[in-house]
Amino acid sequence: DEVFYKCLDEFMAAASSMWPRAVIQFEDFSNNHCFDMLERYQKKYRCFNDDIQGTGAVVSAGFLNAIRQSGIHPSEHKLVVFGAGSAAAGVVMAICDLMAVNYKMSREEVLKKVYMVDTKGLVTTTRPNDKLQKHKIPFARSDVAAEENAKYKDLASVIREIKPTAFLGLGGVGPVLTEEMVKTMYGACKRPIIFPLSNPTSKAEITAEDAYNWTEGNAIVASGSPFPDVVVNGQLCKPSQGNNMYIFPGIGLGASLAQPTHISNEVMVAAARKLSSMVTPEIAKNTGLLYPAIDEIRHVSKHVAVAVIQQMQAEGTATETLPTNFPELMKLVDKKMWVPRYPNGELYLAAGPKPRATDEVVEAVS
Repeated sequence: DEVFYKCLDEFMAAASSMWPRAVIQFEDFSNNHCFDMLERYQKKYRCFNDDIQGTGAVVSAGFLNAIRQSGIHPSEHKLVVFGAGSAAAGVVMAICDLMAVNYKMSREEVLKKVYMVDTKGLVTTTRPNDKLQKHKIPFARSDVAAEENAKYKDLASVIREIKPTAFLGLGGVGPVLTEEMVKTMYGACKRPIIFPLSNPTSKAEITAEDAYNWTEGNAIVASGSPFPDVVVNGQLCKPSQGNNMYIFPGIGLGASLAQPTHISNEVMVAAARKLSSMVTPEIAKNTGLLYPAIDEIRHVSKHVAVAVIQQMQAEGTATETLPTNFPELMKLVDKKMWVPRYPNGELYLAAGPKPRATDEVVEAVS
């Protein structure tokens, strides 16, 4: 670690010196480094970790919309999280932050509703002969006696005992959610929330087809990879896709324009809230979707960029003088967005989205 951080310290200093307006995004660092890296650099440089914060913002936004569709107050939900790596930790903390803002719940109140499962079963403070990794400690349950850990030895036993109303899959090991488990959840609530978020589809914890079939079409589903629509008893069920591209382009653009001293956790919450709000009650009712249409990604990114700039302005971290009213800020963001235009556009981009009239067009150099 000493050699690792010596090298990374040198890189962060050099990159920030060479490109002082740059936004640095961390991606795919191991669990034993990514959390410490974020803690080490977040308030010193203009940076963020997409695996922890980007995933957290996207999933928490979709989860907030899923809660609304479920008809159950967050305080009545029980959430099982399968997986205990950087993505899982980031998602749970993001959900806590978003619930705190939207439902005035404390982080402690939200965490009481979370049951995190790793390779050894339910994460608790009392598991015998187990030294928890630092990033798991905030999610370890302290209400399980040492002798009761055997009751929660794996995902199946946790679901059987807890009877959750919501499931987040971030284990990356493939199908683990069985028909029995799903029907246990369905017995606990009329509209269980099922998010198989691991990528690619071969690593997903359950298919959308099974999630819908085993709940008579009543599950609320969002996945990391795309799944096709499913018809159950004549009802069309459309799974959502929670992809990080809903968040990180807008954060990067907003930060590059506002030039904040650092990117705070509150900025990530602002991005998640904006993404969540872009699915109106009418859209949710008519489609059941938790995220905007994927072909609206540029439109989404503009709104996320404006939201994070406004948050940076409000908290005083923005160093660039930019408009503060929404219309002018949106006009600026729209102007600054880059649109790729290839010489052989008919060949390479025939099926791609057409740039909007207000988008700036820049010729790509081959």
